[in-house]
Amino acid sequence: MIILSYNPDEDELFIGLSFKEFEKINKDYDNITYCHWNYQNDVEHFDYQLQNKEYVKMIKQVYGIDELPYICIITDRKHNRIQTAVHHHPFHQLYNGYSPWKKIKPVIINSFDLENIMINTEANY
Repeated sequence: MIILSYNPDEDELFIGLSFKEFEKINKDYDNITYCHWNYQNDVEHFDYQLQNKEYVKMIKQVYGIDELPYICIITDRKHNRIQTAVHHHPFHQLYNGYSPWKKIKPVIINSFDLENIMINTEANY
C-alpha cells in the first residue's frame, strides 16, 4: 500500500493498492463504494486502464513512483468511508482548476491502520 495524495480539508488519504491488498480490504470492510458501481466492474475497469501504456507512464511520473498500484481508494483515517477511485482522481478535471488534494512524497504503509500516519504536503496539483 502506498499513500499517494492527501486531502487536508477532509483528512482523507488517497491510497494505491495491489490487487491482493484490494481483495483483502474488500473482504474486511463492508462500507466500500465502488466508482464503477460494483466490485466486478471496478476490476474490469482497472484491468483495462492499466493496459494504456501512456496513462501508466503519466501516472507514475505525476506521483514519482516506479510501480503503478492496481487500484486506488479514498478513505478517512478511521475507514468510515472507503471509495475506489481512478488513479488520476486527485488532479482530475472534476475539480475545475482547484483540487483539495495535496501532492505529497508517497508514503509506503504496511497496514491499514491510518490514525497515526503523519503527512507532509508539498503543493497542490
